Amino acid sequence: HYLINIEIEGPYIIRTGSPSFRKIDSDARICGSALVRISANGTGRVTRYAFVKRAGLGLDRYVEAMMKEISVEPLRRKGESESSEFIARFVFAEGEAR
Repeated sequence: HYLINIEIEGPYIIRTGSPSFRKIDSDARICGSALVRISANGTGRVTRYAFVKRAGLGLDRYVEAMMKEISVEPLRRKGESESSEFIARFVFAEGEAR
C-alpha cells in the first residue's frame, strides 16, 4: 500500500479521487513527490495545471489521474468567490492504507 499526502496552503483541496495502484509492483520500494501549479475558477473547478517538479518513477500518471477529480474551496474576497492559483505537493510514501 502507498500513502499519498497532498500538502497545500489555502485554498484547500476539498475532494479528490484515489487512483488505482494495480500497475505498481507491490514489492517495489517507490517513493517520490511532485509539485503541481494549479489554477481553479471561482466555483473551485481546476481549469489548468502544470508540473513544477515531477515525481518520476511512473508516479506522475497517478498525479494526473487525481488532477481530473480534484476540486478546491474557492478563494473568497468580500463575500465573492474568485479564481485562484497555487502550488500543491503530492507526496508518495510507502505505508499501510488508513
